[in-house]
Amino acid sequence: MNSAELVDAGKKYIETTAQMQQELIAKLNTMSLEWLARAQVEADLMSKLSAKLTAARTAPDVASAHSEWFAEWIKLCGENSRRLFLNNQELMKTATHVLSTDWPKGGMGS
Repeated sequence: MNSAELVDAGKKYIETTAQMQQELIAKLNTMSLEWLARAQVEADLMSKLSAKLTAARTAPDVASAHSEWFAEWIKLCGENSRRLFLNNQELMKTATHVLSTDWPKGGMGS
């Protein structure tokens, strides 16, 4: 490999790395906003539980409030697990796409 080819390979490597980083950062930013929204939903759920427990006058009221909260919380946990799995798939898909289409074949030396 002559010096011009080496420079071209290095340039391609840097461009591809920068593109991959930009794509992954964009995905991570989107995911971060989604997770912040999900955290807000959980905080709202806790707030509702707190209000119901404060208003409860009997043990059955407390048990009912807790039961309702727990059912919603379990549902959120399932949704969060599904979302986490999908987020990981999206990250792997993005990385695979960039590496398979733009990454210099065989690394910088080819």
